[in-house]
Amino acid sequence: LVSDWSSDVCSSDLKWVDGSGLSRYNLISPQDFVAVLEKMKNEFNWNRITAILASGGDGTLGSYYKNYAGKIYAKTGTLNNNVALSGYIITHKGKQFIFSVMVNNHQASASSIRRAVEKFITGIIDKN
Repeated sequence: LVSDWSSDVCSSDLKWVDGSGLSRYNLISPQDFVAVLEKMKNEFNWNRITAILASGGDGTLGSYYKNYAGKIYAKTGTLNNNVALSGYIITHKGKQFIFSVMVNNHQASASSIRRAVEKFITGIIDKN
């Protein structure tokens, strides 16, 4: 089922080893995550999506995006030296964007990388 669905949406380079997302052998690009999120947006009710994903100051985003509750709905991902954030943002002008940011093999602390990603994402929300 997963392979049928993912081949319909994602790139041919996608490699999904386990369902937990924790395997280092999973090979999923930011473009693949955006494609999955686009499919979710088209097939699921928006209320269902926002109920599943954390918003600013909530859940895994509890220490981040505190002034952006209701403006970001996203899922975090973290492994040693790897940080990811994928989801939806709603700008101050009401535009909705789907995004995926992955920072791989970084040498800084995960929290400093998350803060840099937060600055990038909130900049998009504020300026659009």
